[in-house]
Amino acid sequence: VVQDVPPQDVISRDNVSVKVNAVLYFRIVDAERAIIQVEDFMAATNQLAQTTLRSVLGKHELDEMLAER
Repeated sequence: VVQDVPPQDVISRDNVSVKVNAVLYFRIVDAERAIIQVEDFMAATNQLAQTTLRSVLGKHELDEMLAER
């Protein structure tokens, strides 16, 4: 499945505000559990991606991000 992650304002480790966006590629391993145990697995997956994106990028300085994009 492919899903766009909306643009996020992220604060880098050196306190620079950066706007980033991403595309999420994922595979559903257990469709039954995804449908039954999660109210909206697509939204939940997107929220997790946004949180992870902010967390990971927040650990890096702007120069590091620009060097590895």
